[in-house]
Amino acid sequence: SNAAAYQDKLEDTDSIAGSACALSYKKIAVVVDDADKADQYKSMSACSYYAQVNMTAASPMGSLMFKNMAGISASEFKNGGVVNATMAWDNITGKNANCFTKYTEVYDDCWAKGTSASGHQIGDIIAGDFVDYRITYELFYMLRSVPKLPVNAGGAARIEQCMAIAFRRLADAGVIGPGVAQDGEVFGGQGYKVYAQVPEGSERAQGVWNNVIGVGLLTGTTTKIVVSNTLKY
Repeated sequence: SNAAAYQDKLEDTDSIAGSACALSYKKIAVVVDDADKADQYKSMSACSYYAQVNMTAASPMGSLMFKNMAGISASEFKNGGVVNATMAWDNITGKNANCFTKYTEVYDDCWAKGTSASGHQIGDIIAGDFVDYRITYELFYMLRSVPKLPVNAGGAARIEQCMAIAFRRLADAGVIGPGVAQDGEVFGGQGYKVYAQVPEGSERAQGVWNNVIGVGLLTGTTTKIVVSNTLKY
């Protein structure tokens, strides 16, 4: 439905777009379309863009913004002259929703704006989930391959190596890179840092690594991906 196009963020209290934005859902992305174009399934078209990503240099992560796709037509957001397309665009994007429409500056069809309901780029949310999974994967197979993980600097180095493998995938896919974060933290190299602090006291006796942290700087922004985990071995 295109109901979200005809009310601004303050007026809209019952559309999916308005509700998801108000709750700042990170893992929900709303697509708004004309009611008579519902059979084009534009939400599936948007999903197909990210389905092609494999987090590699050959298949990098990108933004849905301004991308064109075959098989779907631009939404017009006509409603008996109640609201014009520009106002509809402002209402939709003001609620961090997405639409496939005609970009007036170049008069070409494209997606806008490629965000989840929280305002984060969809690709950044996927990247955060991906690196979290890859760290778990790499740690699992590292632990399977060794007799025992030593609770010392050598063990910390092994953990950090596993985390680095995961973050390098993001760097290869163009998701993270060197730069300066909003809080002033500087990232060199491929744009990530990993830490595994050797446990002490009772945590050491139980083999609990509480401070296992990876941080990556997202390209094109000053935002950081932070993954913080506890490893029990």
